[in-house]
Amino acid sequence: VIALWDPSGYFYSGKILVVYDNLTADIKFYNGHKQLNQIFKLIIINKRSKLKVGDYVMANIINEYDQECWIPGIVKSIEYDSESDQFIYSIIYFNGEEGQNLNSQLIKIGKSMYDYLVEFFVTRASR
Repeated sequence: VIALWDPSGYFYSGKILVVYDNLTADIKFYNGHKQLNQIFKLIIINKRSKLKVGDYVMANIINEYDQECWIPGIVKSIEYDSESDQFIYSIIYFNGEEGQNLNSQLIKIGKSMYDYLVEFFVTRASR
C-alpha cells in the first residue's frame, strides 16, 4: 500500500499492520516509521493497471528531502522507449510540475480521489 505519513504530508510505501473496526489501520512504512489509526481514505492499494492519457495517478517521485514518495498527477502522454523496452509516461503533477515515470512508478486512482488529494495537498501547503 501507499499511505499518508502525517509528519511529512507525503504518501510513502508501506504495509498494513492492523485494521480496526472504525475504518482505520496502523501502517508500517518501509523506512521504519509507523502511522497509527490512519483513515482508510488516505490508504491506497498499490496495484498496477494499464494506463492511458488522461488517467489520474499517484506518481512515485523524489521529494525535496531526497525521499521517495507519492503525489497525485495526470498522464499527459505516453511514449515507447525501444532501447529500454518500456513505456515512459509524462505526468503533470498536482502542483503543475511535469515529470516522467515508468508504469512501475504509477498507481491508477479515480478522479474523485485525485480531487480529494489535490485539495488535501493544497490545504496542507497553505498552513
